[in-house]
Amino acid sequence: MKLSFLTSCMDRLHHLDLTYLKNMKKSMPMGISKIDVEFVLLNYNSKDKIDDWVSANKKEFEKNAEFRYIKTTKPKFFDMSVVKNILGKNATGTHLCWLDADNLTENGFVDFVYSNFKLHPNCILNVPYSDDTKGFGGRIVCSKHHFLEVNGYDESFVGWGYEEIDFVNRLCKTGCKKISIPKKYLGKLEHSEDERVSNYDPRFVGKINPTHKNSHMKYKSNLSNFMRSTTNIKKNKLVANESTPWGVL
Repeated sequence: MKLSFLTSCMDRLHHLDLTYLKNMKKSMPMGISKIDVEFVLLNYNSKDKIDDWVSANKKEFEKNAEFRYIKTTKPKFFDMSVVKNILGKNATGTHLCWLDADNLTENGFVDFVYSNFKLHPNCILNVPYSDDTKGFGGRIVCSKHHFLEVNGYDESFVGWGYEEIDFVNRLCKTGCKKISIPKKYLGKLEHSEDERVSNYDPRFVGKINPTHKNSHMKYKSNLSNFMRSTTNIKKNKLVANESTPWGVL
């Protein structure tokens, strides 16, 4: 088994500088896990000297894990589904773990992943949403086989929100067993909501009116993506991106 940790960056170097090496050091197998680990970092047209940062730290990264750096200068705006698909397609691991730039993992997580997939080869690990787990929805682990089986995350989604829930729900519909990641393996950097959506296309991150019945979803894009996902799953449309290339760097 080989586990690929997948992280993207678009103007979030200040987050990576606080999380990336720490995550590497805390992602070594601690027990008897027969598992290899790689870290894949995607520079998604980041304008904050991330190339220099990678060059300065590459030797240190490679001391701790297999490290791969990929980049594109094409996109103008951040697109969560696209970056997650690019990372998944470029990973060399048998299993994939998406890890946001502002997230931290903890010792023992790799062994937790290994033990669960050993017992349940068709499982998917994620963090169910609650008030205590806000900001951790991107932590998802699945086999690369299952990722490819459903064509990854749905790139027809726009703006912020719901692509991770949709991905998990589609995989569960294909027969994957959903297992929750314990909170003890989760950590994050605190930052503003404005920073969270600052790199998205502004056309798609308008806020829902506070009086709307779905105001808890915050952004119109989240609600729109939720409705698209619900319709697709009701129709048993579990494979995304069927008519267009996807995960293209």
